[in-house]
Amino acid sequence: MTKTQEDFYKQRSFGTEHLDYYSNIVVPAQGDYLDIGCADFSGIKLVEKTNSLIHLSLIRSYGIDVYKSTPNTIVCDLNKDIIPFDENTFDVISSFETVEHINYTEHYIREIYRVLKQDGTLFISTPNLSWWVNRILLCLGFQPANTEVDIYHSMYGKPKLFKDEIGSGHIHVFTKKAILDFLNSNGFKIIKTIPDWSHYEGKLKLFSLIDKIISHIPGLARGYVYVCKRKKE
Repeated sequence: MTKTQEDFYKQRSFGTEHLDYYSNIVVPAQGDYLDIGCADFSGIKLVEKTNSLIHLSLIRSYGIDVYKSTPNTIVCDLNKDIIPFDENTFDVISSFETVEHINYTEHYIREIYRVLKQDGTLFISTPNLSWWVNRILLCLGFQPANTEVDIYHSMYGKPKLFKDEIGSGHIHVFTKKAILDFLNSNGFKIIKTIPDWSHYEGKLKLFSLIDKIISHIPGLARGYVYVCKRKKE
């Protein structure tokens, strides 16, 4: 990873934008938990707080990112690096809005499979290319949301409503069917799919309400959290 890319991800502070995803995570008492794409540990802290109330004990948690966001961050580029833990280490792994930033997604998912325990749980999410809004945008000739023509700009070809002065850094895009095939082909079975929707306030609050309703139609949500188990070997 080049210095330019490292600075880019520091600027975006990924991992703090989807804290609601972490509310779905339950870690066994005395369990080992790994968050991939941990940013400033906000998600990890939320999981620790929630689970400590359940178990009356703190879990053992670790965070990986491409830059050292906290003193406890393990720096690891999952395009090429090996996760620095033994096989079958973690009870729970989360990786929210990360896979779309990875060039070599097969290496990334195989490393997750390797360090997850046989009976462990993976929580993973990515934006849905076939979001109902994207279908309309494409019909009108616009670039779909959460896609970019280069990793540093997200504004090209989009209506003003969806423009962002800083790119998202998305390299790959997935429909719901594509991510399900990807996970299944790499040793995971999906046990639960949780839809996500836009969370706008102010003038766009009505849009978020409509988005929430439509998100329950299969395949049309803005994104999903996929809860996965390793297939039996």
